[in-house]
Amino acid sequence: MKILISVIIIQFVFISATYGQTTPIETVELWNKTYGTAEMEQCGDITTAKMRDNKPRSVWVYDTWKQLDKIDYRKEMSEIIQQKIDADIAVIVVQSRIYALDGYVDQKELFTLLNVNGTWLIDELVVGDEVLEEKHEQL
Repeated sequence: MKILISVIIIQFVFISATYGQTTPIETVELWNKTYGTAEMEQCGDITTAKMRDNKPRSVWVYDTWKQLDKIDYRKEMSEIIQQKIDADIAVIVVQSRIYALDGYVDQKELFTLLNVNGTWLIDELVVGDEVLEEKHEQL
């Protein structure tokens, strides 16, 4: 019986330790699914303090969601079109279609992610073709 309990505890610790670990692609897909929605608090969990302008997670989520709600922001489509993943840093380029009060916009988004203790976090997001070309050349 003691052995069975020990095995269960070890499995629980192992599962708990690996639960938060995701791939950079999964992190970006979660962002695309939840950013600007009622589930946006999940975005706060997958960003670095730098990405949140050094604001506490809850403050950043509330302030950002409030601004996005004012403009009726919706991400209609997103597709990963390019990726470069190393051990501790990843760059993911996404082609997206966004809706806001002014209508639809097609844009490219460049996500820079860092591997922090086994969890991939979004550290920077750059939007727009011209800025992306400059960033791409720096890589």
